[in-house]
Amino acid sequence: RRLSEAQQKLTMQIQSVEAMFPADEAIVVRQADDVIIRMIGLNFDTGQATIKTEHYPLLQALREALETFPDHPVVIEGHTDSFGSDEFNLQLSEQRAQAVEAYLKSLPGFASARISNQGFGETRPAANNETEEGRKKNRRIDVVIEGAAALDPL
Repeated sequence: RRLSEAQQKLTMQIQSVEAMFPADEAIVVRQADDVIIRMIGLNFDTGQATIKTEHYPLLQALREALETFPDHPVVIEGHTDSFGSDEFNLQLSEQRAQAVEAYLKSLPGFASARISNQGFGETRPAANNETEEGRKKNRRIDVVIEGAAALDPL
């Protein structure tokens, strides 16, 4: 079965975004109508929401990836590991999402009106919180490009 033009275009867009990141920096997944860029290379120290200068090139690549889908809203999701209280982790995840959003908005020419942020604390783990490696994976940012994977009805 041949892919529709819209499906071909979407596949090419997702592949071009995947090609912008080394495998240890970000994973690009399609979830329902959204495209999610899981920023696995963007790690935060425990209890911190500060973006390290070493992550600036990764965030520049993220900016380029977001420009692949210029007409879609973007939500920066902050996540934490399970250490600390639920209230602290929710606040920390919000601070991490806000830090990434503020960095992106500080870049010249970035269309900032379509970007927002949300913190989820420890409620959506990507890995096991019982190991240091798992906790590190849970201290992350997921960038959701809303509706980017929706195909127009044929």
